[in-house]
Amino acid sequence: MAATRASANRPIKLSKRVHYFECTPVLECLVMSWIRAHRQHVEMGIPIHAHIELWHALPTGFESYTFASVMDVCEHEDDRARAAHHQLQCRARRHELARMAREYEKLLKNSAVLVTLVNEMLDDPSLTDWGSWHLAMDICCAARAFEMRWVFAPRIRFSPGRDWLGSRYDVLKIPEGERRRMLNRIDVLLSALGLAQREYTRERDNAVHQHGHHLRLEDFSAGRDRGRKCYLEIAKRMPVAWLKTLDSWVIFQALRSLRRAHMHFALEEPPSSLNNTHQTLTITIHVDSRFFDNLQGVTLTCSIGKYSCSQIGKLVSEPEIERLTPAIVAKLSRMANMRPHELVPLPDNPLRDQARTVLFGLPGAHLTTERKIHLTKPN
Repeated sequence: MAATRASANRPIKLSKRVHYFECTPVLECLVMSWIRAHRQHVEMGIPIHAHIELWHALPTGFESYTFASVMDVCEHEDDRARAAHHQLQCRARRHELARMAREYEKLLKNSAVLVTLVNEMLDDPSLTDWGSWHLAMDICCAARAFEMRWVFAPRIRFSPGRDWLGSRYDVLKIPEGERRRMLNRIDVLLSALGLAQREYTRERDNAVHQHGHHLRLEDFSAGRDRGRKCYLEIAKRMPVAWLKTLDSWVIFQALRSLRRAHMHFALEEPPSSLNNTHQTLTITIHVDSRFFDNLQGVTLTCSIGKYSCSQIGKLVSEPEIERLTPAIVAKLSRMANMRPHELVPLPDNPLRDQARTVLFGLPGAHLTTERKIHLTKPN
């Protein structure tokens, strides 16, 4: 618990500390001289008590000794000045840590509801320790609030680093207004993910009720995690202006449209006059215009390099490709636009989600529109 009083940060008095020091030859000589002088009293059984005091200035009769020589330490004035300066630095650092601890606890108290909601998602038994920390980073990254990930670190079973207790105070370096906007974006995105999870639960229950328990439905946690991962990858590529719409239902509908809308693929080769050898994959997504300010299509542009080829190759079961071909793009288009399987009567297909997760997760992928828009709520 952080200290609330300034007196709690003051140095402890010397009389309350236990000091350990090496017995120097001079000090040993003084102690043995005292024992020999009082040996007669000890042999007669007379109890005696020795009072040992630490003197900064020795009394008369010990002019040949100094405190520094007895303790075998340096007595230079520069060393004393450096020691005093170091003490002031330590005291200022303690005050600064106490101040940051109070401010950080205040931040957690004001965001207690949001932290609880995120922790409920991270405490899922189906997630591994690393999976919990990775999910927290994905949520903060999708909400454009990556610096806020340390707020959710204490509840994660996986230790994100030895110095995470110090790294969490980096959150306090962010201006208060920007920090509040980050928390609002996390809150809205989390609510949208909650709506997606409730929709998946409702659709799954309806499929079981209508078609019976003999259907080969996938595991509930697998379908939920697959959809959540797809939504997070899409949210990472959305313009930050779209996330300013503090309406979780509108953001959920926009994510849902980008997840299910038809995709049109176009592959462009680089001009021969340029040294750039990366292909460009342009994907036009025919979204629901009601939520995109009456805009019919959104464009996802990807620069295809070596890593992107390897990711797409693994998706289409051709891991050794070096460049995309029209045949691979056609196969990728079929997967991204695949309809739900007859034996799995859900509106989302696992292969389609997997394809869109890979496409939105490609390095450099970004969503663009013909004009600057904001997510809108239909009348």
